[in-house]
Amino acid sequence: MTAAVRKALQKRAHWIWDEKGDNPYFSMLGLADAIITTADSHSMLSDVLATQAPVYIFEPDAYPKKLKRTIHQLLQHPFVQLLPAPLETGTRPAIDSTELIADEIRALLNPT
Repeated sequence: MTAAVRKALQKRAHWIWDEKGDNPYFSMLGLADAIITTADSHSMLSDVLATQAPVYIFEPDAYPKKLKRTIHQLLQHPFVQLLPAPLETGTRPAIDSTELIADEIRALLNPT
């Protein structure tokens, strides 16, 4: 997978963590012009969608079925694409679902 990412980025400025030293994950998210993430974790997808960078999802051959629906829904937004879409940079509104989630929890706890 790393070889495929390196190949896709070979004509662009990039940096791939060598797993030495502190994990720069959150710093990199904040500085990224575009983000590539795998399709195997709701948490990772949520992290990258909280940024303003365009998001590209790499779909491995096998990943949890529960994520397929989430990914399908995310692909309805123009700022989320599947690889191997051409990488573009720019900004987009960050997705913050905090209020939506809080409203759902309140409704479940206080049905009318």
